[in-house]
Amino acid sequence: MLDKLPTLTGGKPGELVVETTIDLGLQKRAQALVQEALADGNTSEASQAGMLMMELDGAIRVLVGGRSYAESQ
Repeated sequence: MLDKLPTLTGGKPGELVVETTIDLGLQKRAQALVQEALADGNTSEASQAGMLMMELDGAIRVLVGGRSYAESQ
């Protein structure tokens, strides 16, 4: 991803500020819920699960893409 930064920033050096709409409290709760759902066995033997919560204006508040990013990218 770092190799794409010059294209995205126009190659200008300096500070880069990235703003997101993720709600940290909701994100942590969503991650816990995904973990719980996968651990309790009622997920039709699924090994992964995800969750997305979005506002009506398109702002993404929660984005969980699986059990563990480190294990399954």
